[in-house]
Amino acid sequence: MINVTIVYSEPNKRFWDFLCGRTQRIVVKAELIPISPEYQGDYTNDTEFREKFQSWITDLWFQKDQNIKDILGQT
Repeated sequence: MINVTIVYSEPNKRFWDFLCGRTQRIVVKAELIPISPEYQGDYTNDTEFREKFQSWITDLWFQKDQNIKDILGQT
């Protein structure tokens, strides 16, 4: 899985603003995350797997939020 985070250093700026040259700085962080066999399974029919998978994704989002805060703190 490729986990991509895009951080705009200016408030209220979006990708379109970047394309139009209306933003001074963005930070793009891309990370290749191997998906181990424990996170490959039947999401629809296996409740235990689904809960484990959701927990893993929640942790990834938490880490992403922390990375964004760190990046913005450096601006």
